[in-house]
Amino acid sequence: MNEHRRSLGIFPLLAILCAALVVQACEQPSAATLPAPTASISAEASVPPSPSSSVVAPSPTAPAPTAEPVLRSTASCLRAMRNSRPPSRLADLGSCDLRGVDLRRENLTGANLWKANLRGANLRGANLFGAIISDANLSEANLTRADLTGVYGPNAVFVGATLTATDLTRAILSSATFTDASMHFVTFYGASLAYADLSGADLFQADLNGGDFSSAKFIGTRLTGAKIDGANLSGANLRGATMPNGLPHE
Repeated sequence: MNEHRRSLGIFPLLAILCAALVVQACEQPSAATLPAPTASISAEASVPPSPSSSVVAPSPTAPAPTAEPVLRSTASCLRAMRNSRPPSRLADLGSCDLRGVDLRRENLTGANLWKANLRGANLRGANLFGAIISDANLSEANLTRADLTGVYGPNAVFVGATLTATDLTRAILSSATFTDASMHFVTFYGASLAYADLSGADLFQADLNGGDFSSAKFIGTRLTGAKIDGANLSGANLRGATMPNGLPHE
């Protein structure tokens, strides 16, 4: 009888234990309901920036156009020339715009004409003794009977210019350009024209004796009647030139 009572007392305890286990299981959240772990770094920070967003590529720019040389006005240059008193006060005409200006018989002794533009200017009978004409443009200028004795003019340009009976004694004109120039009766005694270009020029009866024309170009140049026996023509290019005897260069 007592055994039966003890067995009946166990059932309520088992029921209470089962109920407690059920309640505990219900209170535990399932893996499906657990919140996703929050990342400590935001999605924006974790994604590396694209190269286009982090580096701004410089936009291609067109190359800057070559600036035209700035020339001094013709009026101001003429005033400077009028105020000069050679040889005590020499004219400073560097980088002057003297295109087409009438400078006949002007006294430009020792004048500074560096990078001046004298294209088409009339310098007939002008005195440029000892003038500086380096890098000057004298294309198509008229220099008939002008005195260019002792001028300093490396890289000067005389394309298509007229230099009839012009005196270039002791002139320094290395690397100057005389293509297609008319140079009848020009005197080159003691002049330096090394590496100068006289292609297509007409040097009829010019006197080249005593001049330095080493490595100069005489391509297609007319040398009919010219005096060249005492000229330094070492390394000169005489292809197609007409020689003093009127025959083509061999």
